[in-house]
Amino acid sequence: MLIGAILFFINYYLWISLHKMPGGERYFGYVKYLFIVVLLGFVVWVTPHDIALSLSGPGG
Repeated sequence: MLIGAILFFINYYLWISLHKMPGGERYFGYVKYLFIVVLLGFVVWVTPHDIALSLSGPGG
């Protein structure tokens, strides 16, 4: 979960930094798409790699 928090804080920091930069307002439309890409990437990363198909233990 720490990885996801770091990614979201970096995204937020970049968004805040756009307000300080001259000409940064032209990129405001891309911020929501970047957030969606980061969110989807985090969801894929957090998704478990193994799916339990039965309640019995491994191999049985």
